[in-house]
Amino acid sequence: MRTFIAAPLTLELLQKLAVIQRDLKKLLSADNLRPSWVRPEGMHLTLRFLGEIEESLAEPICQRVETVCRSTAAFDLQVKGLGTFPNAMRPRVLWVGLYGDNRISDLAAQIKSSLIDLPLQADDKPFKPHLTLARIKEPSAGSGVLKRIIDERHNEEIALLPVREIRLYRSHLKSSGAEYEVLKAFKLSE
Repeated sequence: MRTFIAAPLTLELLQKLAVIQRDLKKLLSADNLRPSWVRPEGMHLTLRFLGEIEESLAEPICQRVETVCRSTAAFDLQVKGLGTFPNAMRPRVLWVGLYGDNRISDLAAQIKSSLIDLPLQADDKPFKPHLTLARIKEPSAGSGVLKRIIDERHNEEIALLPVREIRLYRSHLKSSGAEYEVLKAFKLSE
């Protein structure tokens, strides 16, 4: 089964991200980047993508993530600004950033470390907290419009994201897009 570990987003934040996407779709409609927009209901803050795992690994993963979550206090993140990976000249991913507390990076690192001895897909990308708005199909096209939008909105404050719970999700890939099933939720300490 295809799985990942993530923090859920609030309904209020999802609604704000949907408005941002609508605005960006209008601004980028004449551009040739051909973005593939993430459905707001499918957005989350990914802490560790696990990939395909055997069902028997779900329980040991849950035990380890629960242990990490019990020792981590709940916190808030500032959702702010737009950006791209790897850069604005060759964008592949359009995102909004998450700032204000190093505990999210610490939490991601602790989760990754707790799972290190399990037979999981390698994850050697550095963790950069973000929420993906779109994936870019034609990154080589470059985009002066997109770069200008990012420059104008790089400090725009969008909302607070309260991080109170972490979830193990199962991803069901369908022709209409991925659907996510919560396998287990873990509360952070108060």
